[in-house]
Amino acid sequence: MPTDCTIEVEASGETLLSTGRPAWLVVFGRIVSGQCGNVRCQVSAVQGSAILFSADAIVDQNGVWSCRFPLVTVQFACGATIWVEAQCLSGGQCSTAQPVTIHCKEAPSGAPGAQPDPGGNGGSNGNGNWPFPWPPAIFCPLIGRFFTLVLLTAWTALLASVANQNPVYGGIALGAIAADFVVLLVWMQFCQPRFCYVIGAMLWAAKRVTLLGLGMLLIVHHLPMMISLWGTGIISGVLAGMLLKRRCPMPRLTTPLSQLPIW
Repeated sequence: MPTDCTIEVEASGETLLSTGRPAWLVVFGRIVSGQCGNVRCQVSAVQGSAILFSADAIVDQNGVWSCRFPLVTVQFACGATIWVEAQCLSGGQCSTAQPVTIHCKEAPSGAPGAQPDPGGNGGSNGNGNWPFPWPPAIFCPLIGRFFTLVLLTAWTALLASVANQNPVYGGIALGAIAADFVVLLVWMQFCQPRFCYVIGAMLWAAKRVTLLGLGMLLIVHHLPMMISLWGTGIISGVLAGMLLKRRCPMPRLTTPLSQLPIW
């Protein structure tokens, strides 16, 4: 039986022309909760107007789907707002209809027309500026989840080293956290995730580390462990405050990593 699901949509303008307008419109999104195998995407200029583009997309194992449309007869500027309707066709029962802003993602060089191609292989738009073998719709969710998982693992290992009073493992854990923030820089540079997604991923890890730390504290009672757990709680509170200030959705302890908004 089909189950309820939730669809999230965004739009990207790709391959900027000399006029500064995108030559391709990519509408993409994620299945935030539940299951869905196929999505039908329809684009209009404004709500209630004629449908300009329509296509069906397969949802991949990361819950990501995308539809790519050439802007030949219809032109949209970067930053323009369009009306997007997305409906799950199989595996679930959900839909969304909302205005979406077209974000034009610049390549690292900042050169016009050097955008990554979410609909195909990296660099398949002829520019060759996307340096990874997977397209952004696959690479970006993967690297976002990789950053989150490594942060959770290394942070937990750091608390465990404090509990065991093992400075060697503590140094290794700190090194892993530092290396993970290099991954964060790559994620932010090439995928340009929303502020809410980055901070939400950190808070998702921090909540779980805090819960695991409380379990360690029940076993090990010494001052360094209490201070470390106190610091973890402060970091969690600061991250939560940043999300509340921006009115971002708050990740829950029950949210699995596969359904955490990443890109």
